[in-house]
Amino acid sequence: MTMCLFPVPFPLTPSLRPQVSSINPTVTRSLLYSVLRDAPSERGQQSRDAQLSDYPSLDYQGLYVTLVTLLDLVPLLQHGQHDLGQSIFYTTTCLLPFLNDDILSTLPYTMISTLATFPPFLHKDIIEYLSTSFLPMAILGSSKREGVPAHVNLSASSMLMIAMQYTSNPVYHCQLLECLMKYKQEVWKDLLYVIAYGPSQVKPPAVQMLFHYWPNLKPPGAISEYRGLQYTAWNPIHCQHIECHNAINKPAVKMCIDPSLSVALGDKPPPLYLCEECSQRIAGDHSEWLIDVLLPQAEISAICQKKNCSSHVRRAVVTCFSAGCCGRHGNRPVRYCKRCHSNHHSSEVGAAAETHLYQTSPPPINTRECGAEELVCTVEAVISLLKEAEFHAEQREHELNRRRQMGLSSSHHSLDNTDFDNKDDDKHDQRLLSQFGIWFLVSLCTPSENTPTESLARLVSMVFQWFHSTAYMVDDEVGSLVEKLKPQFVTKWLKTVCDVRFDVMVMCLLPKPMEFARVGGYWDKSCSAVTQLKEGLNRILCLIPYNVINQPVWECIMPEWLEAIRTEVPDNQLKEFREVLSKMFDTELCPLPFSMEEMFGFISCRFTGYPSSVQEQALLWLHVLSELDIVVPLQLLISMFSDGVNSVKELANQRKVRVGELAGNLAARRVSVASDPGRRVQHNMLSPFPSPFQSPFRSPIRSPFHSPFKNFGHPSGKTIDFDCEEDEMNLNCFILMFDLILKQMELQDDGVTLGLENSISKDIISIINNVFQAPWGGSHTCQKDEKAVECGLCQSSILCYQLGFELLEQLAPKEEIRLVEPTDNLEDSLLYTRPEFIIGTEGEEEDKSAPKHGQNPGNHTESTENAVIKNDTERKFCYQQLPVTLKLIYTILQEMSRFEEPDILFNMLNCLKILCLHGECLYIARKDHPQFLAYIQDHMLIASLWGVVKSEFSQLSSLAVPLLLHALSLPHGADIFWTIINSNFNSKDWKMRFEAVEKVAVLCRFLDIHSVTKNHLLKYSLAHAFCCFLTAVEDVNPAVATRAGLLLDTIKRPALQGLCLCLDFQFDTVVKDRPTILSKLLLLHFLKADIPALSWEFFVNRFETLSLEAQLHLDCNKEFPFPTTITAVRTNVANLSDAAMWKIKRARFARNRQKSVRSLRDSVKGPVESKRALSLPETLTTKIPVSLTRHEQSAPALGGTPEQTPGAFDNGECFDGTGKGRH
Repeated sequence: MTMCLFPVPFPLTPSLRPQVSSINPTVTRSLLYSVLRDAPSERGQQSRDAQLSDYPSLDYQGLYVTLVTLLDLVPLLQHGQHDLGQSIFYTTTCLLPFLNDDILSTLPYTMISTLATFPPFLHKDIIEYLSTSFLPMAILGSSKREGVPAHVNLSASSMLMIAMQYTSNPVYHCQLLECLMKYKQEVWKDLLYVIAYGPSQVKPPAVQMLFHYWPNLKPPGAISEYRGLQYTAWNPIHCQHIECHNAINKPAVKMCIDPSLSVALGDKPPPLYLCEECSQRIAGDHSEWLIDVLLPQAEISAICQKKNCSSHVRRAVVTCFSAGCCGRHGNRPVRYCKRCHSNHHSSEVGAAAETHLYQTSPPPINTRECGAEELVCTVEAVISLLKEAEFHAEQREHELNRRRQMGLSSSHHSLDNTDFDNKDDDKHDQRLLSQFGIWFLVSLCTPSENTPTESLARLVSMVFQWFHSTAYMVDDEVGSLVEKLKPQFVTKWLKTVCDVRFDVMVMCLLPKPMEFARVGGYWDKSCSAVTQLKEGLNRILCLIPYNVINQPVWECIMPEWLEAIRTEVPDNQLKEFREVLSKMFDTELCPLPFSMEEMFGFISCRFTGYPSSVQEQALLWLHVLSELDIVVPLQLLISMFSDGVNSVKELANQRKVRVGELAGNLAARRVSVASDPGRRVQHNMLSPFPSPFQSPFRSPIRSPFHSPFKNFGHPSGKTIDFDCEEDEMNLNCFILMFDLILKQMELQDDGVTLGLENSISKDIISIINNVFQAPWGGSHTCQKDEKAVECGLCQSSILCYQLGFELLEQLAPKEEIRLVEPTDNLEDSLLYTRPEFIIGTEGEEEDKSAPKHGQNPGNHTESTENAVIKNDTERKFCYQQLPVTLKLIYTILQEMSRFEEPDILFNMLNCLKILCLHGECLYIARKDHPQFLAYIQDHMLIASLWGVVKSEFSQLSSLAVPLLLHALSLPHGADIFWTIINSNFNSKDWKMRFEAVEKVAVLCRFLDIHSVTKNHLLKYSLAHAFCCFLTAVEDVNPAVATRAGLLLDTIKRPALQGLCLCLDFQFDTVVKDRPTILSKLLLLHFLKADIPALSWEFFVNRFETLSLEAQLHLDCNKEFPFPTTITAVRTNVANLSDAAMWKIKRARFARNRQKSVRSLRDSVKGPVESKRALSLPETLTTKIPVSLTRHEQSAPALGGTPEQTPGAFDNGECFDGTGKGRH
């Protein structure tokens, strides 16, 4: 029986012929029918084992195993596949009553699996046998049991997926689905599983059937456009009774599952389908074996189908498949609204009535009806549908890359017209599948506070990825349809998420979200961390045009992204982020839905009230943006840095106050006003200039101590830092600030020099000034005896001042200022009115505050300043009222005393050079701020520059000398320099004279002779310094004299010639100095024979000068053979040259013997113990009348009065031919 129960009307292979011989099909059918007929008809509701005991004991299980084995042979046959397949299905149908429940429950899945191997012409037979025989008998059995077997229930989604994967006819899909819906509840869950975990080809029919049978899932306002699967109703089963008349026109309404009745009435194995008439004939005696059969669902109503429905919301949500409800609606499934469903199917209605089987709708994920299983399948179904758009984008990108490699055009137009869109019609389906995912999202996944975080995060992440996948979709009909979904549904949904679950929204936009939120896109691929960051930023960029990224979200996510880029992206790959970040931070287009200031708000807020550790992180983010050539508005950048520097200064003050309070030092609570007038500040001013942008975030760090400036402490500029550890990062932050401003100025350079008076330039200079004043922190670790080794603080300080210099260089004009040109009137050049700001000491203050003999008066600024402030308060200057350029000059000069490192001093001098020689700051200050200029000239500028002029560091001297010459050309500079030269060369300490010799020699090396010889003040000052230098050649100390002689040889010939011209000028303008100058020229003539110090030209010019002076003298009326007579001058004025006119003016100036013009005679005489023997006899000067010398006495010290300065010869001093004198 096992091998011969079915006919074999087709040829077999030789290996199968011995096993399957030619058998008469009539014998097989007769045997089965005889077994079924002989079964007792009055079995009642027996168990399955009891029913099987009534049949003959044959090997039914063996026959079933053989049939299953033969399923694998059908695809191998070349002919007769159709006949063999039908025979297998028919024989299996005959075996159904003889199989136990376990085999019956697995039979549907086993049979539908044949769709994968059987030829397509057998697919219709498979679906029909499955829907009409295998599934009903597996679920109901021969005992009309209640409930669905577990295996059938669990395998329902698999059966649907197989049917949709291997058959394309929608009729088969609908027939199978409606068959399952008659016997099994929650079939929507099986469809969701198919959508969530099935392959791509099963998703279109699955989602189409889901929205066809559950139209309430479609959100209001949605437009259904789908070119794929369309619903087609399957044909109903007709009556199978052998005695039924016109059975082809009578659809079945009942199904008989009794085997004996099926064979007797229909001559076929169970189940037997009967029409209304035939079922009524046997209903009286065999009603317990009749099962209701429904007609196909031709149309699915979206509203309630109850005729007298009185509900206000008639939207249908339930489909009933029970006869009690379907009988009143043409024996078809009926749709109910929520209220009618409750009325018909509640437990109180008809307690003894039959239990209705109905299909509910998928519950929203936030309701109690949605369990864990329903939640998972719903979320995964949405994610699966949205991923289809991503697959399409990947295929399109792959096609673009292939065409690029082949050299074909890669434009959108050429790609749209190729086989990419025509080779497979499912491409449109793939793009539109995401439409159904959005519908599911809106209908079932409304976010709320109770939504599980993991599920909501997966949905949000996938929606973000869907934005990215559809951003570059082709702008055709389908692309336009998908694009409309974003503003219609998705952006509103995301806004709700942002409102109710802001944390989830932010987490899904982070570079490294939680593991469960890593869905779709680059998270589903094996790619590097750099690729993940780049794709993640592209995803954010695709969200920006739809206003999904609001300001709170932006300020939460962007710090994480920039920090991830800074720490994880190698430098050689950083350029890959330029395109995406440039679009995000575009200051001109500003794609974000808020202002430019708010766009950088997450950075700017970290500069207000936060320490340097927080600021450094924000600066590094700005550094990343600048490295990618992303423009940050300069004014905004300046505002950030100004707040940052002021915050550092204020926090440092607060720490000092706290330390002082802990130590019990009440004086530390007060903000001391520095004795230095330049440090007098206004306490209510935090920033030197107002910030134009107000950050939306204010620092939580606030202190009741509101002092905006640090205690400036000692005049040297050194302050005590009580908490250096917190300040160690300050200098690094300042360096980054300068570097960022330089980079942004380079990016925004329009080729126009801003100048120091521009508003932006002033703001930048103010930041530089604040940085130089702020506490830098750190401590030196370098050893003084190892000058070649610099510690980290030294290197950082060098870099800070170097960057400050480069900033000033960018702002200032490129050309240096020319030294002050002479005027035609010597009085305008050499004579100045007494300044209101008194420099030096006078009266009673002389004994208390004047520096001791031999010391540099430039180092004693504190006492002088106190004297000035005490004696004349109206002549002070206010630091806060100074321009920022003068403030910076003041700060640099004050800080110069703190450093000995030559590289730091070099950059400081560079800054001064830019400000003074390029920016003309001090030259402008002559008129606008004369008190300030006088103060720094006397206390800071000239003394500081004189101190760095050394032969050891020629690079410093090369910068200091031009600055020193510029200072000498300004008011009070020559007098102050004269005093310094006097104090140095006339000091009793030979070391002081030794250093002064070196300084003058270095000064002469770097002279710009062309500029010097055009400026009277410089010639006047250099003549004095050079005379003192030549005097040192005869110094009593051999070290000083030897050093002066050696250094004289190091001065270049052009410089010596220029210095000789300075001496000539002094000879012509100061009558009293002529003997001294002649003696020094004579000495130079012997020391440097190659320099014609006393040439014929020199004597001709000097005699011409003497001749003019003699004629101009009122007492000279005698005849004398002058080379040029004054009469000729007076009668031929029009024909005189400019040179002749200049000589006459110079002679008149010399004869006037101005008291305010210093004489160098007193400087070069000095004390007797510091000079060698006099080189000229003393009697040379005794011939000069006393009255004349009284009239030609030297000018008093600048700031003094003539009455306080005694005459040159009143004390009985002697003067010899060398110009040297003794008291």
